[in-house]
Amino acid sequence: MSKHYKTINLISWAILATFVIINLVFIINSAVNIPYWDEWAIVNDLPNISLTRLFTPHNEHLIVTTKLYVYLQYAINDLNFKYMIIINYFFFIGMALSLYLIIKNYTKDIAFTPLLFIPLFSPSLISGYLFAFLISLTLMTTFGLLAIYFGFIRERNNRNTVIMIIFMTLSAISTSYSFPTGVMIAYILKEIIHISKPQNQHRVYEIARVVITFIIFIFTVLMPFYIFQNNEINTVISPLSFFINHFLQSCLLVTTLMRSSNLLIIIPCCILVSIPILTFIINKDVFKDKSLQACYAIVICTIINVAGVSLIRGINEASLSSRHLMFTIVVIPVLALLFVKLYMRYKNKLTILISFLYISILTTSIFISFNQYPIDKRYAQINQSRQYGYDCVKAYYTQGGGSLCQPIFPVPLDYYLKRAYELQLSFVKEY
Repeated sequence: MSKHYKTINLISWAILATFVIINLVFIINSAVNIPYWDEWAIVNDLPNISLTRLFTPHNEHLIVTTKLYVYLQYAINDLNFKYMIIINYFFFIGMALSLYLIIKNYTKDIAFTPLLFIPLFSPSLISGYLFAFLISLTLMTTFGLLAIYFGFIRERNNRNTVIMIIFMTLSAISTSYSFPTGVMIAYILKEIIHISKPQNQHRVYEIARVVITFIIFIFTVLMPFYIFQNNEINTVISPLSFFINHFLQSCLLVTTLMRSSNLLIIIPCCILVSIPILTFIINKDVFKDKSLQACYAIVICTIINVAGVSLIRGINEASLSSRHLMFTIVVIPVLALLFVKLYMRYKNKLTILISFLYISILTTSIFISFNQYPIDKRYAQINQSRQYGYDCVKAYYTQGGGSLCQPIFPVPLDYYLKRAYELQLSFVKEY
């Protein structure tokens, strides 16, 4: 370990903390107490709470934990969206800490580990920070990461397996079953590796545990989405060409923060990103280290998430956005770590070149992001749009203005505004 380890580590944490605090300050100053797009729909569920209301899907998604969270906010502060957005940011920090919990031991010899988390707090996610209902994606990812922690990092026993299933279930009912499905696939692969070891004396018992875990997974994670599916929503499956195009562009975005539709850029970058992943498989490193296996679990979850979005949103290019990044960006610190580990495992000119190339691409992407969307101007732009919507709603209540407030919803809000007034939501009381 370097004699300057503590100094480098302290400086790295200080730099990361600076990014975290800067965003927090801008969020506090930019958040506006007004619902935005899908957030208006929640007024239909208030003020009462019931299992039927909780498990009624929103589009294709079960957002049970988000609805519970909204009910809690309604009980505490009459659903103040400004407070929600600020609190949501701390949930996002919690998601980052869940990821750190997984890789903590794997990075104890890397002093600059905190710097790998900077992409999570870059301008690419600013719009996500100011959308209160994206808490659903944060919760899905956080619970999924905690499932990986108990299923991969903690001791292999029945207790931790049960905890893993609980977090997988919470992840599923927070938004979608895609992340926990990735956890389950990775868990089965990990167990196969362990069970197949010649020295294993409990093969039959452990095979039975995997089978039982999978059966429980089907009933607790997959069945709710089948039982409570929203038949009113006509989910359009993307044609193969659209799926492939969207999937490749998404893979480029979530691994490098680059946006491009040029295959001459996408394919070489995807090949570069896959090098450490394939190398650790070919050389069997992944079969020996549980922390590395946990990193692969995150990669698998991300690929499944991206594939899921591409399958039902690939025909709509607008879905390649910050919302997409909110539940897939956790793979970037993992990939950066794998490149660092690639160099540390095989210290030669080729691994130096490969690792330096990826880190350079990622750093350049972040730098371009800061230049294209200066953090202060981007927050100000979103704030201005929300404030315009806030003033439009205020005019409706105080001056009898129209209910079409396009920056916050594309159609007239008559029904929702009347319902909000009946509920005396926080923003209504401000007028």
